[in-house]
Amino acid sequence: MEILTHLEAWDIFYKELRASEQWATLSDKAKNALITAERDRHGKRMEAGKVLNLGYDRAKRLIDTYAAGRFEWVEGAILKDM
Repeated sequence: MEILTHLEAWDIFYKELRASEQWATLSDKAKNALITAERDRHGKRMEAGKVLNLGYDRAKRLIDTYAAGRFEWVEGAILKDM
């Protein structure tokens, strides 16, 4: 088992989805949402002079929608010794 960041999980998910037969069955609206998220993943969109990024919540929502069960999401914190 390997713990991934949301962006590493996104990269795996998006590559697999684009190569799958499922891609052809998606609506144009769904494809647009996924392609836009991929562009944001690579910082290719701007709004009000700021680069848009793919955040954790959106990556998780899209992955869970189109690849339910493929990833297990874990959240937590590590207490550092001071």
